[in-house]
Amino acid sequence: MPLSPHFSDHDSRLSSRPLLILTPLEEEARCLMSGLLPVLKRHGLLIQRERVGSVFSPGLFRLQVIGMGPPDEDDDAFLSRLKPDDVVFLVGFGGGISSRAQRGDVFFLSSVSTFQEKDGEESRRFSEASLPGSSIMGRILGFPLGTGVSLLKIAGSPEEKKELFRLTGSDVCDMETGAWERVIQSKGCRFIVARVISDSVEETLPEFLGDLIQKNGKLSLRKLLLALLSPQKLLALVKIGYSQRVARKGLAELGRKIGVLLTEESKDKTMGEVFRGFFLGVLVMLFLGSFSVSAYAIPLPPPASSSGPPGTGPFLNPGNAESFPQLPIGVPSPFSFSTPTQNTVVIPLPAIGVSYNTGVTVGTIVPILSALPSGRITSILAPSITYNPYLGTQVGARYYRYYKGNLKRWHLIGLQSNSIWNFYEFHYRDLSMGDGRYILDIRLKDFKNPAARFYGLGPDSAFGNQSNYTLSEASAHVTVGANLDHQKIRAWFMERLREYGASPGVIPGLPYSGTVFPNVNGLSNNPVIISHRANVTYDTRDNHLIPSTGTYARAFAELDQNETAGEVSVFDRFNAEYKTWIPQGENDQNVLAIRGMVNLMNGPNIPFYAQSMLGGAYTLEGFGTGRFYDLDAALFNVEERIQAFDMTLLGVTSSWQIAPFLGVGEVFHDQRELTNPSLYAINPGVGFRALVEPNVVGRLDMGYSTQAGVVEYVGIGFPF
Repeated sequence: MPLSPHFSDHDSRLSSRPLLILTPLEEEARCLMSGLLPVLKRHGLLIQRERVGSVFSPGLFRLQVIGMGPPDEDDDAFLSRLKPDDVVFLVGFGGGISSRAQRGDVFFLSSVSTFQEKDGEESRRFSEASLPGSSIMGRILGFPLGTGVSLLKIAGSPEEKKELFRLTGSDVCDMETGAWERVIQSKGCRFIVARVISDSVEETLPEFLGDLIQKNGKLSLRKLLLALLSPQKLLALVKIGYSQRVARKGLAELGRKIGVLLTEESKDKTMGEVFRGFFLGVLVMLFLGSFSVSAYAIPLPPPASSSGPPGTGPFLNPGNAESFPQLPIGVPSPFSFSTPTQNTVVIPLPAIGVSYNTGVTVGTIVPILSALPSGRITSILAPSITYNPYLGTQVGARYYRYYKGNLKRWHLIGLQSNSIWNFYEFHYRDLSMGDGRYILDIRLKDFKNPAARFYGLGPDSAFGNQSNYTLSEASAHVTVGANLDHQKIRAWFMERLREYGASPGVIPGLPYSGTVFPNVNGLSNNPVIISHRANVTYDTRDNHLIPSTGTYARAFAELDQNETAGEVSVFDRFNAEYKTWIPQGENDQNVLAIRGMVNLMNGPNIPFYAQSMLGGAYTLEGFGTGRFYDLDAALFNVEERIQAFDMTLLGVTSSWQIAPFLGVGEVFHDQRELTNPSLYAINPGVGFRALVEPNVVGRLDMGYSTQAGVVEYVGIGFPF
């Protein structure tokens, strides 16, 4: 059962039995389900109605309406089915009796006071019981903790509420928690209570309201009609209905968070497991980083960009743009500390790399990772300082913020060298809008890369014409779209503005690209391009970061306006991509991964920056980034990911793969050249991969081409 991995001091995980949710009123159940149901539907989970007042989702939860007040003989049937260590979650409205309990606030009760009865009446003496499971769950879901008091009747007037607060110091009053706590705890079950404030301490709740509710939690229509005949009661009911809109929204939001938590079983790990997983990922990357590589060996997610890292084009995509990496945290370091609501770890790491374009880079990066008690990361702050003989000293930081199980996130990156190189980016993405129906993506980016390479246009461009330039790019885009068919299908529209520039680079011995290729569009001016794109994707992968089966297909059509002074024109682009993963072996331990992609462009005055590009760690691995540019491109990749062995270190098991691969592709100016096999570049190679499920992949890939020889890449994530 996917709730808290540390529910109590003696438990490492919760019971595998479904969560039992109790609501006193049918209206409370309806409000809760209005937030919970869309989350479950988005994950393809079924909701079934068993009988009146009971709904359930197999293996996840059962919701039961219990009526107001303590349990009675009508509740014996489902209470008899409870087993020790079952988790029971009581949810409903409550009256605020402290000044901090305002209408619509959600409180998880850390304790409950119950007034003792004497001759059927409440005495002024009360007993108190603690609810440790409720305290932990409140922290996990991010709601404040409070204390409660249970009564035999509704406390309606401000005077009654203030007297209750004077006697008990509680925040919330209700009619169920105390009695149900005794029954649930006596069966060895764990009890969670959450109350949404329906009326604050200064508000009056009419005494007749309790008479309108039947024992089954439903509204009595006959008594309601009688109440409506009284102008005084009618006015009171209108006021209640209006004021409780905020409380109903609060209950729906609680339902949504419960739904997210119920569907996060594969994502949330204990803090210790997360610590160890990250540390193992660090060891993997440092091991791979001892080779001659072309990327920093640091375990941080690359900027998620549809156009790839600085200096790349539309065919270099660093991982799946639809994935949301949730990095594990390393083993507790001397710089770790915890609070009741957050765990923070600081892990200084070396940043070492050797790239094809810039040589050796050395430095340090210091990830500061914050997580909830469940282990789910909420933010990463990573300041860094590195040195490269060509790029100078690079100083800056990356900040990543995650929400809603990573369906919503944003990041901010600022990196600046003491020479030319820099990289700044803000990226916000939300796939959870409208209960997961809509998509919003906003990105602003500005960078300069003085190590960019250009070899000329066309498939027959000479390797010996390699030149260097500083690529400058400033861009902004806004994407809106919709999720369809449980997020298997996504359709969206994008508006993007890009401005490019070129100037002399910093690599000794290589001529400036603008001198070698003075007639290439883009090297002698500053192109400005406005793009309008319609995109649709189909995705059935079992895991976006470590897929072992499924299909991903994408197609888009784009209209581009070249607004460069003196070269105003319109051109178009059509792109289609298909990827599939086929499990193989007796136990499906190996995976055959296949990708095919084609990009077609038409129109005059297209700057080379906007044209199709092949070469680099995500397309043709036998070349450096930017090896081939032209209007159109075709690409085919296949690799067999063969499981070699498993290794357990620090309590975390990693799988190591050997992956022979083949990349075949070409760029071309005339679409008729697509069928000319002599123009295609062929890059065989082999990769070494280390996987820590569910979301860490370290790789060392060595591709080969007759022009560049062996080219090595290291990084996080699969090439496709």
